[in-house]
Amino acid sequence: MEKQIFAQNEARVHAMLLKVSWGGVVVGVLMLLGIKVAGLSDMLTVNQIIGAAIAGLLLFGLPTVCLKSNILMNVMKYLLIASSVIFVTVLCYFLPQLNESFTFYYYAVVVTALYLDPALALFSAILSICGNIFLVLVHPQLIPAVSAPGVFGARFLSFALAAAGVYCFIRLARNLVRKVANQQSSLFSMNQYLRNLMGQIADASSNLAASGEELLANAEETGAAIEEISSATTDMAKGADLTGSHARRTAEIISSYATVSQEVASSAQSSQEVADEMRQAAMRGTEAVRTLIGVMNKVADAITQAEISVQELATHSGQIEASNKALDDIAKQINMFALNATIEASRTGNNGQGFSVIANEISKMSRSSHEMLGKVTSSLFRVKEKIDATTAVFATSHAEASRGVELGSGLTDIFEDLLEKANAANDSLGSINESIQSQFSSLANIQNSSEELATVAEKNAASANMVASVTEETAAAVEYVTRSAMELTRISESLSQSIPTAKMFDEWQPDDSNEKASQ
Repeated sequence: MEKQIFAQNEARVHAMLLKVSWGGVVVGVLMLLGIKVAGLSDMLTVNQIIGAAIAGLLLFGLPTVCLKSNILMNVMKYLLIASSVIFVTVLCYFLPQLNESFTFYYYAVVVTALYLDPALALFSAILSICGNIFLVLVHPQLIPAVSAPGVFGARFLSFALAAAGVYCFIRLARNLVRKVANQQSSLFSMNQYLRNLMGQIADASSNLAASGEELLANAEETGAAIEEISSATTDMAKGADLTGSHARRTAEIISSYATVSQEVASSAQSSQEVADEMRQAAMRGTEAVRTLIGVMNKVADAITQAEISVQELATHSGQIEASNKALDDIAKQINMFALNATIEASRTGNNGQGFSVIANEISKMSRSSHEMLGKVTSSLFRVKEKIDATTAVFATSHAEASRGVELGSGLTDIFEDLLEKANAANDSLGSINESIQSQFSSLANIQNSSEELATVAEKNAASANMVASVTEETAAAVEYVTRSAMELTRISESLSQSIPTAKMFDEWQPDDSNEKASQ
């Protein structure tokens, strides 16, 4: 494209120089005619003026043929110059009287050749000199006319001035043509580059605007999601803290209840020993005791259900309270029986002293059991208070505890007499002892589980707080991305408005009007 533009501009300048050359010929002829008409010179004849005009018209038409500077055209230029000089020389050889008319022809050939190429001008000058020498040799009568000092000097001076002026003008014109063509080519290249660049910038601006809008929408959605996550994480952290606190309190309550259970187990062991002595003294109540053992085994099976959760602990507490009531009744009955036995022993006299001693011991053990059961009842009361406090956390245990109390209260109808109640108390205390030991083990497991639950809850709370902190930082980053996306969209819109339109570049396109005018 650049070469095409350069060729077009060079063709325009060549056409302009051709017009100037033709104008120069016409002006030269008119000046010669004016000089001749004014009588300022006697050396110019009409034949010389006509010969110079004909030679100029013939030779100045050569540039139209020799614009392209390839090898074939260069050869044609040299052939045209050589054939023209040889033709005129041969013509003057056969018609010597025409030599005077065609004298200026040689100078016109040299000037025309300078326009095309300096080497061609040198070639034409050598041919012209050779032609003049040849004519002088073959026509000696032409020597005075050619070698006259005035004529020869004037011709040589005019030839030198004309050649130098035309050569300088041609060199300047050619340099100017090349510079203008190069500048216009550079401007066109820059125009094409700017056009492509503006197109790329426009596409990039559109893509940038679309990306900014998409990024803004994604940032808004992400921000909303992060707000929801932050709220959920905060709630989760609060719940984890609350769970850890409840788990810690539950572990403390269970620990205190385990201590009470241990004391109850010790008291139950002592009561079991007393009951064994009572069973040895009252062998007649074996059948009733066996029946009571079966009933208490059922109670024991119901108590073992408390191993799973705190709700079952409340049930066992009710059963223990019922057992304490039963034991208290048994102690009262035993005390009554001991009193009756003492009265009967006093009636029998010396024969009943041994039985009276046994009755006194039984009465002492009954009072001791009654006191111990009072302590157990007090401990159970405290345990019940702890269980009531735990019931606030585990509300579902109330129904099972009530059912256990009802089952325990039904045991009062079973003890029909002293021996049955003594045997039942023995087995019941053994079962209670085992249940309490089992409960103690279960409480230890529950305590460990509660502590582990509290630890896990604390870790979850710490993790939730960390997630909340990270969520807040992410929300801040999303807000920054949102602002950046809005700024990016604004920049792309501003860039789209700042891009020049295509009309601004179309004004730089080269047109062919000058070329058509020159043609």
